[in-house]
Amino acid sequence: MSFTVKNVITEALARSNLVARRQPAPGNMVEDALALLKGIASDYSRHNLLQFLRKEVEFPEACEPDQYVLGNGYKLGENFFYVTDGQLPEASADLYAQHAVGWDIEANTVYSIIRVDNEERWEWKASTYGSKEVAMGHLNGAVVKFVPTGLKPITILGTVDPEIESDYVDAVVPKIADITEIYWRKSLNPINNTDQPLQFVSFEDFNNADYGIYVYTWQHVSDTKVELKLKPQLLRMLTGDAKTLVMIYNLSYEIELDGVLRIPDIYKELFISALTYKLATQFPRLTPEHTERLRLTMVDIENSLKTVTRANKLVIREPGQAGGLYNMSQLDAGTFLFPR
Repeated sequence: MSFTVKNVITEALARSNLVARRQPAPGNMVEDALALLKGIASDYSRHNLLQFLRKEVEFPEACEPDQYVLGNGYKLGENFFYVTDGQLPEASADLYAQHAVGWDIEANTVYSIIRVDNEERWEWKASTYGSKEVAMGHLNGAVVKFVPTGLKPITILGTVDPEIESDYVDAVVPKIADITEIYWRKSLNPINNTDQPLQFVSFEDFNNADYGIYVYTWQHVSDTKVELKLKPQLLRMLTGDAKTLVMIYNLSYEIELDGVLRIPDIYKELFISALTYKLATQFPRLTPEHTERLRLTMVDIENSLKTVTRANKLVIREPGQAGGLYNMSQLDAGTFLFPR
């Protein structure tokens, strides 16, 4: 039998003494419970508690190819067309009215629609230019931005919002919630085991030179995209065999009322316990002692799911050296604690 979001809400409402299991729950209470559950899932995802939502991606391999971002009312396949071997839709009065254009990038050729001899007849006219840049200037303003492939000092990750004109991403990373780690893979041979972690710094501290170049930061720029910042000096080092960054990130967890939860049993109990406690505090029907027992049950399950994470912090009197990295001899001797 499938386990759904409704099952979680029904069980949590029963445990919090709000609605009997066999009694239909009021619509407003179901809506409140669903909103609480979405908040719980988002919080757990961002705190690395939902291990099945963690993924890894490599850059620049995952970056999109060179992109030409459309704007000024132009949409691909409607009034703007990439042309290969002269293949274009039939010219029409409607496309003419929309100032439709086609572009053969490799041949530097731009296609526009003309009216033939003042008749009710239309055809495509081809014009070839000396360079890609010149051709781009004859596309009626259709292309508003050129985005070269690869990692950049500011790289946009996520998915394009179709409701935003001229929206783009440098790399498609669906459902990205947050970035947890980035490693510099200094050798593409997995036997070498040379992955080096980059240090996360706050957005405000990223431009502080004392932290060196082996750092990164990120922030949300919309509900579907995040902005990753890297030092230009580090990007210039991503050449030859030492060309890969590995990013570990959390997925956002989408919860809908009729959605089926295909998750391990322990996570089912986690969601029920967390929602029960939230409901018990928001709509108190239980004694304080009972509510506290619910909280402790939730915490016990959370603790059982937590994995060991790196929490070592360097305590120093000066903010770093050699790009913010330390060697083992400095750590063993404790010299990193003292000023030079």
